[in-house]
Amino acid sequence: MANLRLHAFRGKRPYVKTEHLLGLSDASDCDDVVFEAGLLRGIKDDVVEETADAAFAASVTLYQYPDTGDWYTFTADTDIVTAAKTLTDEIIMYTDGVNEPRMTNGALIGVGPGIGAYRTLGITAPTVPPTVAITGSEDADPTLDTRTYIYSWVDSVSGMESAPSAASNIVTLDEIGQTATVTMSVTAPTDGTYNVDTKRIYRTVTGTSTTEYLFVADVAIAAATYADTLLAAETGEAIISLDWTRPPATMAGVTKHPAGFFVGFEGNTMCFSEPGYYYAWPTIYQFELEFPIVGIATIGGYIAVMTEGVPYLISGTTPYNMVPRKLDNYYPCVSKRSIVDMGGYCIYAADDSLVQISSAGAKAISKGILTRKQWQATTPSGIFGARWRGLYLAIYPTYIYVWAPQSLEVGITEISASYRSAHIDPATGDVFMVNTSNEIVNFAENANSSSTTWSWVSKPVMFDTPLNFACMRALGSFDGTITIAQDETGQSTTGDSYSYTTPSNALVNNTPIRLPAGIKYKGVRITVNGGADDELHELHFATSMGELPGTEATGG
Repeated sequence: MANLRLHAFRGKRPYVKTEHLLGLSDASDCDDVVFEAGLLRGIKDDVVEETADAAFAASVTLYQYPDTGDWYTFTADTDIVTAAKTLTDEIIMYTDGVNEPRMTNGALIGVGPGIGAYRTLGITAPTVPPTVAITGSEDADPTLDTRTYIYSWVDSVSGMESAPSAASNIVTLDEIGQTATVTMSVTAPTDGTYNVDTKRIYRTVTGTSTTEYLFVADVAIAAATYADTLLAAETGEAIISLDWTRPPATMAGVTKHPAGFFVGFEGNTMCFSEPGYYYAWPTIYQFELEFPIVGIATIGGYIAVMTEGVPYLISGTTPYNMVPRKLDNYYPCVSKRSIVDMGGYCIYAADDSLVQISSAGAKAISKGILTRKQWQATTPSGIFGARWRGLYLAIYPTYIYVWAPQSLEVGITEISASYRSAHIDPATGDVFMVNTSNEIVNFAENANSSSTTWSWVSKPVMFDTPLNFACMRALGSFDGTITIAQDETGQSTTGDSYSYTTPSNALVNNTPIRLPAGIKYKGVRITVNGGADDELHELHFATSMGELPGTEATGG
């Protein structure tokens, strides 16, 4: 007497070229299966969130504005982050390396699918310094003050402020009896999409040990002059935008550091924003890495940097103390779109493997599943990635490889589906994608429907002596079919092509069934074919009915 039990099902491991070396629960092949708690079930149907729109045909990046729920699409690979959030509005910052970095908010963004309006991120400084003229007469007992003036541009809608102009001429006047009239440019900068409507004026005030530029007044951009009659004690806060600049015009990526500033890159240069000011990117915070940068991701308190050479981890709590650490392994990133924040670590496609970066460093996670040649045959440069239920989806043009990065022993499965772009809802973890019908769908979240047929094929199972399996039982909610076939390396006693497939609906209700008698196998391969809502927990074969759990057997 003998029996065969298949359970704790796993995916395929193409790296193992000799299938006999696979584990009993490993698949030699599987399609459209999701592995959860060791059981087999088909991928659920998508839920259509938005009906087809031709604008999504060229979608590379998908985004949902959280304040309104409206959907937006981008035709270039675009990084999008929340730059600021209030109770009533959310500002987003986005960049793609083609257009200059931009921001938008609820008042500008429109209803989609394209961004309605935006502002260029950051404002260039005024190029014309102010001039100052003194009017009036000195008091009999004058209080003399020597000062210079500067001014900056302000976009009152976005709150952005530029670096200041060059300083004015130096003047000395009596604070009581005289007035300083400041003349400034009335021409707003035209090198970006702005709403510059205000000039912010500052002047020097000398203290006991330092000289600072302190706030004087905001005036409309059309105001060519301002008459300053303020006493030194009446001036406001010190200017903070002295060294502020716009981010690089071709900044190709952006992410947010948990300490409250933003991180971007251009070429092989890392860039950092002023804390609390998403539009200000002082060049004094920049530094270069050895290799051109492909993409970045925030993992805990670190910034993972994927390059065309080795990856880096950058640590620090302020933009001026960021320290890069060059990791040991040469894992060049071949697809920026493959980079996915998995929570505490990130995953990306390298030239010869899938790579995981955590605070401990970088490691290849696919080499025990796919050989270098097999990995490269998938064309990893064409992958875009998504995080779904703790799994990593490597999405190719016509199929998806599903990886369980924290449980690689489960192998991988392939899903026959095509998508253009993806958006991960940060609140729910749901993955929304644009499919090839140009619909936006909630990936595999239809709890009541699975129209996709699926299959799982075992390794060749060999026996010391030929066996006849007289009966079988499928445990779970399963009414698909099971095929038991001789393995080509261990033929049955009846010839080279014998196989048996259970009748439809024969395995419902966990019912044991009898198998054809008189067939002795030296080796078998088991194929499971499921349909809508089928779920298989275990599969038992035995040489006698008494070896199976269950009660009555039906004919088969």
